[in-house]
Amino acid sequence: MSSSTVRELLGTLQAGSLAWRLTRLEVGDSMLEPETNGDKRNACNKAIAIAAKHAPGAAFELVLHFGLRHDGSGDNFRFFKITRTE
Repeated sequence: MSSSTVRELLGTLQAGSLAWRLTRLEVGDSMLEPETNGDKRNACNKAIAIAAKHAPGAAFELVLHFGLRHDGSGDNFRFFKITRTE
């Protein structure tokens, strides 16, 4: 894919995409995204960059969290918390 095609694709947001949802956050709001594979951090960082482009002055924080299930299964899970800081 050429760089001009990538720039063109970054010009619009697809409704429902992670970047689109990030642009709807107010300052102080957060959203959780499950870590489904090793590429999820890269996908979140890319969505943050796109959202910041579409919402000038917006800043986001991405933090990895670990969770425990309290239903007796004992399975651990990981998720990202994305917070709009500005």
